[in-house]
Amino acid sequence: MKTKFNITLYLTAVLLLLSYSNSFAEVLRPFQILLPGNTCGNLITFNEDQKAEGSEAFKLPYIVNDFFKQKDKDSLIFAIGNDSDMFKAFSYLNKGKAERELIKKCHPMASALSPNDLEVCNEGYLDYDIKNRVFTNVEAPDNNEIFQRYFVTTINNSNVYFFNFITAENCEKLALERWSQIRVDNPARALRKINPDLTAKDFTISIVYGDLASVNELTDELKRLKGIHFIVNVPINGESPLFPVTHLQDGNNNVFRFSVEPGYKALPILNIIPKNVGYPRTTLRMIPFKKYSEKAIKNDFKDVWNQVRQEFHKLLKVIPITNRPSTSANRISLQAHAEMLKYATNTEIAFIKMPDQISFKESVITVGDVITRFPNERIIRFRATENQIRKMFSSMLEDSSIKDFGFAGCQFLALGKHFWEFSINRNSIDKNRLYTISTTELTAKEFAVQKLLKSCIIEKYDGLTLWTVWKNNLQSFPADEEKLFE
Repeated sequence: MKTKFNITLYLTAVLLLLSYSNSFAEVLRPFQILLPGNTCGNLITFNEDQKAEGSEAFKLPYIVNDFFKQKDKDSLIFAIGNDSDMFKAFSYLNKGKAERELIKKCHPMASALSPNDLEVCNEGYLDYDIKNRVFTNVEAPDNNEIFQRYFVTTINNSNVYFFNFITAENCEKLALERWSQIRVDNPARALRKINPDLTAKDFTISIVYGDLASVNELTDELKRLKGIHFIVNVPINGESPLFPVTHLQDGNNNVFRFSVEPGYKALPILNIIPKNVGYPRTTLRMIPFKKYSEKAIKNDFKDVWNQVRQEFHKLLKVIPITNRPSTSANRISLQAHAEMLKYATNTEIAFIKMPDQISFKESVITVGDVITRFPNERIIRFRATENQIRKMFSSMLEDSSIKDFGFAGCQFLALGKHFWEFSINRNSIDKNRLYTISTTELTAKEFAVQKLLKSCIIEKYDGLTLWTVWKNNLQSFPADEEKLFE
């Protein structure tokens, strides 16, 4: 009897010890989720003298590696995307390749992408790295999926799902040729279709490129699922963050939401300590790069800069010093911008609002001059009747000064808010036909142009931009220096 009692007591003690050990390990074994990326096309920038300057984002792989080596916790690495930007000079030239290589050095388990990453690929090759990224709410009509829908891994007996949502509105400006065969679903509806089989101890990370309405809808969908869910808002194109940075908005039951700082300044890290009962203890940190010194990034910068150095300095046009003083400050004239746009787009009419420009003093024009002296813009092409064109020009004269615009292919006389003797390519206007017209996205934001475009036939965007217009056509453009500069 005594022996049985001792055995029972012993077994009970062992079970209690095992239970205590498992509980102790479950509570105290934390893990962290590192979220590198969001370099925003600022890996390399250029000052007014066209000197290349490397950002602190080059430190990213070294910092990630240091945190990944920590022995007191487990680590997961998910890249959050938004690394390239076709409106930033280096990223435009390199087509996002250097940014993708940088993030690859962080060894992420899965990577997201943003509308900006996709747009850079308009002119580039869809390499393996892009195809292997996560885009949760995209569908291909032929079921030939280009991207992963989601990624899942296991840590401490918990599943961690990684999603990436881009709203349809953010995909409207992608080039037709490359992206016409994809459909972008509503994020909440896409998640319902996936219907992940979650338990109370599972986690999800959702990168979202969208507005507050789409995020709120996704939040409601996640609240219906078991587990703990994190929504990461990554602001793009100058957007304000939807949520406080470095603060977890936790007023939505099992859904936590936060925004992140630019990834060339700081590294977001989620620290999670699971519990037996209730929600885990979770904190968000933004690790500033300024605290870290890494000598190796100087060589990394040189290697990356060398990828585009030759193209950056490629000669496009020589400015004869016999015609212009070599010390003069050159700016592309507004009329030349319009003539170049008409020439490159093969339209009958082109018009453009004066872009911001930085003067340059060299006696040559290089690719670097083009992509650092005035901003990049998308090119819009449309067709309109004679009556529509007249009404638009009349409204433009009422809203703005005619001196703010450059015109090519059309001729007219203007005084104040009136114009007359209107012709196209020196010919009288045919009232029974449509004319092809090209302009820039910034110009199209003028009220009179917006009003016109609502009633016109707009061609699908093909990825052509103002930098590409000049870079690819300046050498063959039939214009002398007197007309080229102002």
